[in-house]
Amino acid sequence: RNFFSEKSGFALAPNESLKLALDKSRTLERARELGIECPETWIFPSLEIFKAEIPKLKLPLVVKSASEISKFGPYYLHSSADIEKLLLRFELSETFLTTSMIVQKIVRGPGIGFFALYQEGSCKRLFMHQRIRETPSSGGSSWAAKGLKNQNLEEAGLKLLDSLNWHGPAMVEFKLDELTGRPSLMELNPKFWGSLDLAIESGVDFPSDTVRVALGDS
Repeated sequence: RNFFSEKSGFALAPNESLKLALDKSRTLERARELGIECPETWIFPSLEIFKAEIPKLKLPLVVKSASEISKFGPYYLHSSADIEKLLLRFELSETFLTTSMIVQKIVRGPGIGFFALYQEGSCKRLFMHQRIRETPSSGGSSWAAKGLKNQNLEEAGLKLLDSLNWHGPAMVEFKLDELTGRPSLMELNPKFWGSLDLAIESGVDFPSDTVRVALGDS
């Protein structure tokens, strides 16, 4: 950032905000402080602690990395056999376990997303979608989605990004909990998203407006 700041404009959040977004455990902590709903979560800082504690938790569960950079998973655990397979996978490939591990209760319901473009802490553009199909179907990249208007989703997305004095584009990912009918936070992605074309086709030109933000246009 320091090198390019003399040569280029930026549509990029502050360093501390980016660090929080890339650390899922910190993102969840901030969300709880703000009253945003999240799945029941356990964080294990090492594989040894994970091995000792995971048999004590009630299934089904999902396991994923705390870091968006040192990323692995998600892995879904429905039985003791699934736990054994996962532990074997980790033992064979411990080199990629360079981050804490997040274990969560599985939230049933469709994936929904809040997308926004911010300028100096103020939301300038927003869009929302609901996933129709994704790969893998248990949770992954969406390849079919539809535009959505959900007041609870909008309020939660704005609350989180406002608290981070965001600048530039971001996606806040949720599951629409089928038990409560409310969004439950999955993660914050400080970048463009796979279904960007849907927003553009719906009339929200995030890429062009992001360039304007980087150039300093109001």
